[in-house]
Amino acid sequence: MDTPFIVNGRKFFPLGGQARNSSAYMPEETETFWRSLEAVGGNTGEIPIYWEKAEPQEGKFDFKIIDTLIKQARERNKKLILLWFATWKNGNMKFAPTWVKEDRKRFKRVLSHDGAEMSVLSSHCSENLKADSGAFKEVMRHIHKVDDKERTIIGIQVENEPGIVGRTYRDHGPDGEREFQSAVPAFLIDQIAGQASKKPASPVFKVWEKNGSKKFGTWPEVFGLDGAEFLSAYSIAKYIDTIAKEGKSVHNIPMLVNVWLDGALWNQPGTAYPSGAPEENVLDIWKWTTKYIDIIAPDIYKQNPGGFNHHCEVYNREDNALFVPESWPGHTLNACNMFTAIGKYDCIGYFGFGLEQIFLDDGTINPSNNPFVGSCKALSAALPLLTKYRGTGKIFTIFQGEGMADQLLPDLGDFKGLAQFHDNTMQDVGYFGDYHHCNKDIMSERGRGLVIQADKNEFFLLGAGFAFCFREKAASAQYPEVLRESLMNYISIEEGHFDAEENWVVDRLRNGDECDFGIWVHPDIGVVRVVVDYSNAAE
Repeated sequence: MDTPFIVNGRKFFPLGGQARNSSAYMPEETETFWRSLEAVGGNTGEIPIYWEKAEPQEGKFDFKIIDTLIKQARERNKKLILLWFATWKNGNMKFAPTWVKEDRKRFKRVLSHDGAEMSVLSSHCSENLKADSGAFKEVMRHIHKVDDKERTIIGIQVENEPGIVGRTYRDHGPDGEREFQSAVPAFLIDQIAGQASKKPASPVFKVWEKNGSKKFGTWPEVFGLDGAEFLSAYSIAKYIDTIAKEGKSVHNIPMLVNVWLDGALWNQPGTAYPSGAPEENVLDIWKWTTKYIDIIAPDIYKQNPGGFNHHCEVYNREDNALFVPESWPGHTLNACNMFTAIGKYDCIGYFGFGLEQIFLDDGTINPSNNPFVGSCKALSAALPLLTKYRGTGKIFTIFQGEGMADQLLPDLGDFKGLAQFHDNTMQDVGYFGDYHHCNKDIMSERGRGLVIQADKNEFFLLGAGFAFCFREKAASAQYPEVLRESLMNYISIEEGHFDAEENWVVDRLRNGDECDFGIWVHPDIGVVRVVVDYSNAAE
């Protein structure tokens, strides 16, 4: 799936961070966020807006927060994605207005199996949907009025980590019980049955097949024990899609839903993650039900590469582009994983959550956040390349796993490429320490980055903690053993950046010894463009 983010007629890669939940309550509290966004080289801020502030009294609206955020973004030449905190915020109703929270009779809440009331608005209650979608439509109408021409706001996240958090998989109230004992919609069963030849099999299909592949029946009849969570997924997806439809009817911009992924040992809905959330096991139900949601986006806090890669693979699919609206900026592995998301899984945007935390009280960057900041700065210098070469197979990830001294890229057309990490470079004899901007502290970072092949012998390199060497595949290529690391001659090596028109601008040239023991990269130099001189160049 292609990116829905378009700015000035061009594909756009949102890079930066999400503000803390309460940052937008007071304008001065967002100043630290904007400063942190500038520090990482970000182009887009993701900031909440609140139903309780937009409609403090029913039918009376206040859009001061939205206007302030638009003004702040424009002053800094940044783009915005707004988060609509309304019916759901982390599986809860925290940001609903007081007049909604206090009227339990009209605005019904989820009930557990024993009748206990959860702090969650029910997706089966028509009054809840009517109030939320009505407020959202007015918000979008105002955004259309003040931002239709400039398009400072490039997207809206509808709700936040929706679902049911509490000791129940579904709403046992009268409305929820009635739907649970009603027939599963025919279109849903048709979609599931149509997955019979899909490999690997859809999780929803597996459950349906295990329970007899029934073409008609109630949710427990068709899905067995999973019927409760499947109904919650369908009901919440339909609810949110209706809100998105109402919003797009007055201002049509990309809309997304984020996902609280399973993060606990027992993998149980309601406790490990909100029941009904667009988790892996019910993602197909969400995709089949939502026609007005452009992206279902995972909040990925899992740092181990295996788990991270799995989440990326699940949400990067033909009908859904991978976008990461939340990740942890204080973890070194996240600073590496983001390159995997882009190079291996065609990610269309990447944010760190609570970006304000990168600063210490004295205004300096917390050392634990330096890897994330560096990775963002490196990507910021290469944004036009990320959109131009996405999906072409020309973007390759550099990732230094535990104990790795180097990483071979065996297929760069006529070349092989070798990333050498700090333990296996020439920094020990002073080569890296003597050169512009480069020092041992930077080179000793965990190796990470991207290699982008723009042409047969033209490459762009970016990242940190590695030096990169090329070698021809041709059998005729000869390399003297005495300088076996001095692998190729180069037509040019340039440090540079892209201007506002996405043209390449050279900031500094390299030659001589600086080319010999690998082409080193680190965030502060931006992007390195390499044109390789080789024997097959004329062919």
